[in-house]
Amino acid sequence: MKKVFLTLCVLFIGVAAFAQVPRAKMSNYITSCKDYEGAEVVHFGGLGAFLMKSAASLVSIEEPELREVLPLVKGIRGFYLLDYSDCCEADRSKITRKLSRLLSRADLLMEVSDDDGALRIFGTDMGTKIKDVVIYTPSDCTVICCFGSIDQDALSRLAAN
Repeated sequence: MKKVFLTLCVLFIGVAAFAQVPRAKMSNYITSCKDYEGAEVVHFGGLGAFLMKSAASLVSIEEPELREVLPLVKGIRGFYLLDYSDCCEADRSKITRKLSRLLSRADLLMEVSDDDGALRIFGTDMGTKIKDVVIYTPSDCTVICCFGSIDQDALSRLAAN
């Protein structure tokens, strides 16, 4: 019985690890995209994320709407933004294929479609938190990665307002 239980636990952990956003591969690939002509890459690491959160908390003193967003960014440890809309068509399709391949094994949390395309939000659901959120819009050639965790309760409160 113990062997069966241990086997099931190992399988469950393997499946859970398989469905996570590939943080290292995403960050490495996004960083490598700066070599494409027309691609713009912005990266904030731990220090940059800390400074951004500190500046937001100072601004929130005068902006009460921003104060509601602060609990969402509290757990963010790193941030990547890739905009490749100014690349040539061949490079855009190459980047889109690679990003789609990287995200194919991640959990799709939400997808919103309209006439212009789709917005896809990937992440790892950890119960009360969402870990490593990736917002991807292939039609706009934009991907945003927020590495860290976001509190689902704070997100629900913000969405209710």
